[in-house]
Amino acid sequence: MRWGDLELQRVEEARIDVPVALLTGGTAKMAGSDLQSFQLVFQSWILRHRGLVILIDPCAGNGRDRPAMPHFHQLETPYLDRLRETGIAPEQVDIVFCTHLHCDHCGWNTRRQDGRWVPTFPNARYLLVRREVERWGSGRDDHAVIDYNVGVFEDSVQPILEAGLADLVEAGHRVAPGVWIERAPGHTFGHSILRVAQDGGEIIFTGDCFHHPLQIADCSLHLGGCDDLDQAIATRERLRGVLAETGALMVPAHFEAPHMGHVVKQDGQFRFRPWLGR
Repeated sequence: MRWGDLELQRVEEARIDVPVALLTGGTAKMAGSDLQSFQLVFQSWILRHRGLVILIDPCAGNGRDRPAMPHFHQLETPYLDRLRETGIAPEQVDIVFCTHLHCDHCGWNTRRQDGRWVPTFPNARYLLVRREVERWGSGRDDHAVIDYNVGVFEDSVQPILEAGLADLVEAGHRVAPGVWIERAPGHTFGHSILRVAQDGGEIIFTGDCFHHPLQIADCSLHLGGCDDLDQAIATRERLRGVLAETGALMVPAHFEAPHMGHVVKQDGQFRFRPWLGR
């Protein structure tokens, strides 16, 4: 997708079928839908903006021990080949931004080389939200072990810190002119989004604030694994209002095709309108 001097591309790693019951808690909160399952897509977004190549959420990565997450355990996909098919080599990425540090959002920060984990994007600055690094790094009183994220900090974050390629950023950090990071906590304590202003419009990369369009209509719907569920719901409610009010293009991490769209409010109800092109 092109928008002025901006170009947006997508790199898919994998997808899985998810029972709707996991999202609804087995309740009948389906607003008349007969949907039984949906696909959760694992993908990175590539933003070309004013000469910069920005990669958002580098998926799960190959060759990781993730026994609590069978879909990602010793995963092998042609992710880097798919990246190159967009016309971008790993060496050409200028900025990597992780909305948060769950296993499926930071894995390709690194790759295995000669028995050790090394940065996949050697010329990039990795923008890591400080609160996320503090949350997942050891040594904090509030550090909580979550089975599906065991080992992620060690193989996908620590090597970036040791290589000196990480910038620990706060909310409001300006990535480039018209591009900034904003807090959207709840899914994780430091979960953040990326906002891009362009030609009078806006794009918002929403990370895991939403996993499925149903959550736009009912913000209480959720998948498990949130650090603070009440805060995650409040963040969804706030963000859907921002999306509807601004008309921003919503670019989430996991939606099925067409993968992005707009939030509209009609008769007091919010809904997702899939992207149909400009």
